[in-house]
Amino acid sequence: MRIDPHNTAVTPLDFYDYPITHSLIGAILWSCALGLTYTVLKKDKRAALILGLVVFSHWILDLITHRPDLSLGLGGSTYVGLGLWNSVPGTLVAEFGLFAAGIILYTRTTTAKDRIGSIGFWSLIGILALIYVGNVAGPPPPSASIIAIAGNASWLFILWAYWVDKHRRVKSSADQP
Repeated sequence: MRIDPHNTAVTPLDFYDYPITHSLIGAILWSCALGLTYTVLKKDKRAALILGLVVFSHWILDLITHRPDLSLGLGGSTYVGLGLWNSVPGTLVAEFGLFAAGIILYTRTTTAKDRIGSIGFWSLIGILALIYVGNVAGPPPPSASIIAIAGNASWLFILWAYWVDKHRRVKSSADQP
C-alpha cells in the first residue's frame, strides 16, 4: 500500500497489491485454513465452520467498503469493490453501526465476573473508538512504516480482548430481566 491522501473520502491509503490477504481466493484459503486447523485441534466442526465464515466475512465487508482494489484471484487482473469509503456519512453509519451491534450483542450475552470484565471491557471499547475517530478525522499517516508498526501492534488489542473475555461469563436465563 501507499499513502494517497485523495484515494477515497475516508482513507488515505491506496491498497494496490495484496492478493494473499485480500483477494477472494486468498480469503477462501485463509478461511479454510483456520477452519481445518480448528477442526484438527478442537474436533468441533460446527465451531470451525463458524470461525471460517467469520474470517471470510472480512472479505465481504472489504468488498463493500473498498474501491475496486480487491483481486478475485491470486495476482489476477479483475478487481472489485463497491466503494463505500467514497462516502464519509455512509462509512460512519455502516462502521459505527457494526461496532455498536457487536457491543450490544456481546453485552447482551455476557456479563462481567469482576472489575476487569467491566472496566477492562469498556476501556477497550473506548480506546478502539478513539483510534477509529483519529483514523477518520486525523491527518494521513506520515509513512507506510508507521502503518506497519501500528498494524503489528494491533495484536495487543486481541490479547486485551482475550484477557477481558476471561473475566466475563455467558449470561444464564437467571440473569435475564
